[in-house]
Amino acid sequence: MQRRERPNSKSSYHVRGAAPPRVRVNPRRRAQLALRRIIALAVALAILVLIIYVFTLIPRGGDDALRLGFHPGDPIQPFGKSLLFLSDGVLNCVGANGGVRWQFPLGISSGFNASQSGIVAWSGEQLYILNASGEAVYNDRMADTVQFARIGAAYIATLIGESSGQIVRVTDHAGNLIEEIDDFSSITVIDCGFFDTQELRLWTLGIDLMGSTVTTVLNTYDPRSHSATGNAALSDQLIYKVYTQNKWLMLVSNVSVAAYDYNCIPVSSQAPSIIYGWQFARTRVIQNETLTLLTKPPAADGSRSMRSLRLIGRGADQILRLPAPCFDALLGGKAVYGFSANMVYSMRYGQTSFASHELPIAIDQVLDILDDDVAVLAYGADVFLYKLPD
Repeated sequence: MQRRERPNSKSSYHVRGAAPPRVRVNPRRRAQLALRRIIALAVALAILVLIIYVFTLIPRGGDDALRLGFHPGDPIQPFGKSLLFLSDGVLNCVGANGGVRWQFPLGISSGFNASQSGIVAWSGEQLYILNASGEAVYNDRMADTVQFARIGAAYIATLIGESSGQIVRVTDHAGNLIEEIDDFSSITVIDCGFFDTQELRLWTLGIDLMGSTVTTVLNTYDPRSHSATGNAALSDQLIYKVYTQNKWLMLVSNVSVAAYDYNCIPVSSQAPSIIYGWQFARTRVIQNETLTLLTKPPAADGSRSMRSLRLIGRGADQILRLPAPCFDALLGGKAVYGFSANMVYSMRYGQTSFASHELPIAIDQVLDILDDDVAVLAYGADVFLYKLPD
């Protein structure tokens, strides 16, 4: 005889159509679940914010143009294959791919200058010397406000003080003082730099406002021997640009481009290039040869439309005919470029005709060019990097 087991009175069962029994949750367990939901939501929001932030850092533009995070009016300077720009008191370095390499905070009233040897920056009376990684290898407070500074292969020149008491301090790249020059009693220094084959000589360009006419004054110095080596008062023309060509100084006026030696004496073996109707645009050293690009000056309303360029260098003075009107031009490592709003025209050095290339973006400014022929272009309030065609 089989024994019938009685059902367990504690077992639960569910009647079809009836609501499932309520499961009671421990209050502590309920609090833990709520906390987990809050943490998960916070993590999701943090990830979303990070994605948005990274997205804003990614340069955007046309097919091959990368948009950068600064405005066309911000100071910029090429630094090899990178670009330096000063925005909101912060010095930034970006690579040719648009990525930020480093940042260095400077503050208000700041500026900078760069060469292949490094970077000098300033803010008020504070002076900084930076290496290629954006690290300060020297900083010190000057005796007066820094007006500007220039860095060369061996030395750094810093102009401090107002026009009535200007001083040029020459130091090495470690900040050690080499010389102080203060013989500018009646001259307002507007620029300076280094020249000669190893950039061991200093030049200054100033304006003398004390005479009956405005006079441009060129001075040269040898910081190693603490001596002035030359002086020239150029009363017959107003010099607006000085650049170097090998061991010479090239002085650009509205009349000519003329070569001067370290004694501020015109070089007799190189006749001045007369540039009436032309305007200095840019220079570039290619295989130890300095090329000088001249463009047509803008119209009275500031607009510019030119059908030709002028290229001086390599023993030639050439007029280059553009295939269409352009508003600016650049010197690349392999070619010269003309720009219109939607096109770039390239002509390799040694050739005689331009090739036409459509730009992936519209532009209204040409700002500069990096060593690997990446152009810095602008449209409205946006700045772009664009790799130029060969």
